[in-house]
Amino acid sequence: MDTNVVLRLVLADHPDLSQKAKSIFEEAEKGRIEVFINHTTVAEVFWVLESFYRLDKAELVQLLTELLRFPNLRVNDKRLILTALNLVLKENISYIDAYNLVFAKKNQLTLKTFDRKSAKLVTASGLL
Repeated sequence: MDTNVVLRLVLADHPDLSQKAKSIFEEAEKGRIEVFINHTTVAEVFWVLESFYRLDKAELVQLLTELLRFPNLRVNDKRLILTALNLVLKENISYIDAYNLVFAKKNQLTLKTFDRKSAKLVTASGLL
């Protein structure tokens, strides 16, 4: 499922497309279909809702956490994404920075960054 489907569901701002998005989720909830969302879509939804629609981080984390726990929704690296969402709130960093940090840690990779806040977290976690 792409970003626009999720946005239409969450925002309910388009009479036709929002209803279609709702129908997709209703079909999934009933077990008639299985839907898939990946980390790129999560990142884009977070970015659009934060930057364009001005939702705050706490609201976004709650919304996306609930979405990722939706029945019959397949998510690649769900645990990694949920960990990154929690890190967004805990450390007040961007979702992308949090995702990169958690991804690097999970895969025992070195994360290089010029972002001061992220660099402190990288150093503290031993990833620098």
